Amino acid sequence: MTKQFNIRSEKAYALASKHAQASGKPLAAIVEEALRDFDEKVSIAREKRAQKMHDLISAIQDEVAKSSVKFEIDDMYDEDGLPC
Repeated sequence: MTKQFNIRSEKAYALASKHAQASGKPLAAIVEEALRDFDEKVSIAREKRAQKMHDLISAIQDEVAKSSVKFEIDDMYDEDGLPC
């Protein structure tokens, strides 16, 4: 059995119907296409955000590596072995 989906927004239904009529495609195809496009846009934005974060982290790592400040793992814990 095919899953059912009801559009309860008048505006969404009107837009989907308008595009379905103009293209000659079924309403379901128009909604599916719009969701596919939206999903692609969100995925691209997520990838760009991840790349930007990666670039920023790399830049910070480069700056820390160039600095004269050196960190040892023991610097992060006190004499009882607890985090400082």
